[in-house]
Amino acid sequence: MSEAFQYRWQQLAHRLMRDLARDPQVDLPGIRALGEKYQVSRVTVEHAFRYMERLDVITAASPGKKREIKRDVLLSVLGRKEAEQKRMLFLTKDPEHHPAFMTKVFFDLLHHRCEREKISLNYLQVPASAEATRQMVGALNPDGVVMHVLAQEHVRELAQLALPAVSLGTAVEGVPSMSTSYGHLLMGAFHCAWQAGHQRVTAPLWNKPAALRQLLGEALEPAFERAGCSFSLNYHLPSISGTGPEDYGDYLHRAFQHTPPTCLILGNFSQYLMAVSYLMQQGLRIPDDVSVILLSHDTMFDDVLPTIAHFRHPVECTVDRSYDLLVRQIEGESVSGHEEVDPVWVLGDSLKCIV
Repeated sequence: MSEAFQYRWQQLAHRLMRDLARDPQVDLPGIRALGEKYQVSRVTVEHAFRYMERLDVITAASPGKKREIKRDVLLSVLGRKEAEQKRMLFLTKDPEHHPAFMTKVFFDLLHHRCEREKISLNYLQVPASAEATRQMVGALNPDGVVMHVLAQEHVRELAQLALPAVSLGTAVEGVPSMSTSYGHLLMGAFHCAWQAGHQRVTAPLWNKPAALRQLLGEALEPAFERAGCSFSLNYHLPSISGTGPEDYGDYLHRAFQHTPPTCLILGNFSQYLMAVSYLMQQGLRIPDDVSVILLSHDTMFDDVLPTIAHFRHPVECTVDRSYDLLVRQIEGESVSGHEEVDPVWVLGDSLKCIV
């Protein structure tokens, strides 16, 4: 029977047996101590004990004598592999709301890392309800969870389980997390443009919320001052809303009519295609007339010429760091805080040096 469909006392019994198998030095705690540790009632613990007695994993209670663990039977019941192998869950939301490509890349790399360390990693798409997610993960009782771009309410709800956990892309107080923020990418792109001699640089924000634009502007302005450049929110972070190339082209048309940028910072490959469409119509060439930097990597433009200067998400680094954070927590270390992971800069021919 799957643990997700067991009675609570059965879930407790299996969780307790796994915990006992992993620590051969520990004695069987009493009913009260177990109830407090696993946040269950006395009745649930008693049912779990009787179940374990029927399995002959522990001795029956008797006056003046504690229950004893029969470790050979315990390992036989669990299977030595299950007793020794740690189990992780990779939690993600509906691919409709997040690019499935990046989810697969993260999972595959983490899965390979876990395989090397003899750790089981299972993929789980979480339900829409944060409470249902907590109940489902609690029933599965993994040794640790990696939360990949989950909503904040899901991360907060899962934090109640007090499991070793790492949140990728979503920062919630009390949960170790890491991400490469859009602001971090923008900052890096402007610095790369400045180093190549570009002063007229614009990074159109395509269908981004006004509040995010304001926050990005506040974060970028000090960097402009340090670089000796004046900052204009409307020029350097123009807001564009629309549904397709025509709307994007309208903005670029206005921009190139007034103060033509020498470098465009674009969010993704679809924006790159819209920009290229406009530039070709105007007879402008990359990088001779305007340079381009992308804030993301997509295998679709691996063969594009000229090669595109871009930032790549530090997937390998993020996977290794998240794995290490989980293991440290499993081993009893207290870990918290948010870590901003530097993106990987990939120089391409689309960025022309004009120094």
